[in-house]
Amino acid sequence: MYTEADPAEMNLGSISGRSMDGREFKDEYEIEHTFAFTSLLGKYAAITIENTGTSEASIGINRINTVGDYGAAFSGIYLPAGEKITRAFRIDENKPMQNQLQLVAKPLGPGGVSVKLTAEQYRSGI
Repeated sequence: MYTEADPAEMNLGSISGRSMDGREFKDEYEIEHTFAFTSLLGKYAAITIENTGTSEASIGINRINTVGDYGAAFSGIYLPAGEKITRAFRIDENKPMQNQLQLVAKPLGPGGVSVKLTAEQYRSGI
């Protein structure tokens, strides 16, 4: 259902929903969170990740498995402590069963992992 896109493609003035706004998660070993998006709210989904921990973090985003599909991962990133990134995805409304994305964050140093997450949808591109 998702194709990763450049966040600059999104028309930020067309925001249609926010399902999470700066919620912080902390864990010694791993953070896993699932987001569900719908094509009814627009063509783009965005997840903003801020590393609020003291160590660099490994951040992965995966499609959730559905019947007949084994899931797939988008390219992972390494996010330095104190840095923030937005990952954007175009939504293919022809595949409604695969509406979830899973974020996995792992620490790459001492102190565990801590991230602040925001999830939004946008109606259109620029």
